[in-house]
Amino acid sequence: MSHYQYIASLIGNLLIALLITACSDNSDSPEAQIRQFIDNTIKHTESRNYSKLSDMVAKDYRDQKGFNQQQLLNTIRAYSLRHKNIYLLSKIESIQLQESNRAFIVVFVAMTGRKIESINSLTSLSARIYRFELQLVHQDKWQLQQANWKKSDIQEMLE
Repeated sequence: MSHYQYIASLIGNLLIALLITACSDNSDSPEAQIRQFIDNTIKHTESRNYSKLSDMVAKDYRDQKGFNQQQLLNTIRAYSLRHKNIYLLSKIESIQLQESNRAFIVVFVAMTGRKIESINSLTSLSARIYRFELQLVHQDKWQLQQANWKKSDIQEMLE
């Protein structure tokens, strides 16, 4: 095999590998689905799309305050009524798949009334920062089944 044939073969194999990688859709992985779930939660909260949010919370939802699904959604609505603008920025700290249909997520969320350009701009925005521990369950789709949260700070979010 000549030097040029060898290089052409390597390039051909590389292209085939890239095509296979491009065609194998990793967006269907549980972790990718969970990241999309978090992104959608942020988007629907900011846009006050309560019907979409309702669909993302399991019927048997419970949290640290003893809230059920309806009480959680009412709390989100009340927060929305008290604040003209809601902007959120999330940072996923960890995703642990516990079973094929359960996941435990730790996510930081910064909440403010002004658009958040970047995580570095949070200090000038007086953002409220929370650390959420979320339990998701997957039946036909990922849904929030349990949540615990506490106030946090910018330093913990940036770590």
